[in-house]
Amino acid sequence: MALMFIDSVMYLKLEEIPEKEPTLGADFSIHSNQPNQSRKSVVTCVSQGIVHHPGDTWISDNWFTKKCMPDGSIIILNCIVNNNTTMKINTQLRLGKMTYKCYRNRTDSSVYFEMSIE
Repeated sequence: MALMFIDSVMYLKLEEIPEKEPTLGADFSIHSNQPNQSRKSVVTCVSQGIVHHPGDTWISDNWFTKKCMPDGSIIILNCIVNNNTTMKINTQLRLGKMTYKCYRNRTDSSVYFEMSIE
């Protein structure tokens, strides 16, 4: 995640993990309940060292809601303005003198969250 201040605008950038085939390592783990049984593959997502299962959602860096997908990829669902307000990607919200923007960069699929004060 990158944080930049330009004039009175704060930019937050969180790169989304690109969709890919699950591989052994950080995004994929194998579990077996019985040592004599054949191994069964279980796909998991790992974000900041925490293991998540397909369908799990969580808050990342206090600004983004993420979801673990069945193929082991992680997607960003929305941006978080405060405890009670979330924003869909590619939307803008004005609260008082604050303007919030949550958008996806078309070039690299990064998600940005901007806050500016009038």
